[in-house]
Amino acid sequence: ACMRSARRRAGMGLFVTLVVLCSCNVGDLLYDDDLFAAQVTVRNFAGTDGCGWVLESGPHDHYEPTNLDPAFHHEGLQVWVQLRRRHDLASFCMVGPIVDVISIHTGVDAPNWAPGAGS
Repeated sequence: ACMRSARRRAGMGLFVTLVVLCSCNVGDLLYDDDLFAAQVTVRNFAGTDGCGWVLESGPHDHYEPTNLDPAFHHEGLQVWVQLRRRHDLASFCMVGPIVDVISIHTGVDAPNWAPGAGS
C-alpha cells in the first residue's frame, strides 16, 4: 500500500508539472531586460553551416536576427538596432543569441532609443 501511494504522489506531481509547463505562454519566455540597442554591422554568414545574415557588434559578438528586412541585406552596412532576445528559439548557426529586430536606423547619429542618445 505504501508503494502504491508513493507512485500516486509521483504521478500527481508529474501531472501538475506538465499542466504548469503547458499553460505557459511563449511570450512569458521573453523578459523585459532582453530588450536592448546596439550599433552593429550587417554580415553575410551564408557560407557558414545554417547561417544567413547576422549582426556583428564586435569581433566576437554576433546576433542572429529572425526578421532582418531584405532591404538591409548588405555586407558591411552599419546600422543602429533595437533588439529583443528570443529564448524560445534555437538555430544551427549558433554564432550568437537569436533576436528579433524591433527597430533599425541607418543614420550616422544614434536614434533616440539608442544608449546615450540625447545626453
